[in-house]
Amino acid sequence: MWYLKKMVGTSVLLVCFGVMTWLPQIFMSAGNYWLMLWSDDLLEKAPKYYLWGFAYIQLMYGAATLAQMTLFVVGGFRASRLIYKGMVQAVARSPMAFFDTTPTGRILNRFGGDQSAVRN
Repeated sequence: MWYLKKMVGTSVLLVCFGVMTWLPQIFMSAGNYWLMLWSDDLLEKAPKYYLWGFAYIQLMYGAATLAQMTLFVVGGFRASRLIYKGMVQAVARSPMAFFDTTPTGRILNRFGGDQSAVRN
């Protein structure tokens, strides 16, 4: 959960993040429902009506998916930057005794491991 807080910031953005997670699924389900209406001809309309309705739903699905992926990428970069900045500040403010007792390789390995966890 801490990663999501770093990724989106405030709780209002967390709600937007949740909406963007479910919105593509809603449009995909709407497209399936529309195809069911079309295949059974329940609305008794011309095929052009069904085609344009389905095209509109799929356009909205594509836009919602694009917005979702953009949010994930931008949020991931933001979270990675904030976590890395906090790690650098914590190590830079450490007392000299920390550097005397902790090998440099262990510090670098920890930085690389944490950044790898953020990226994956």
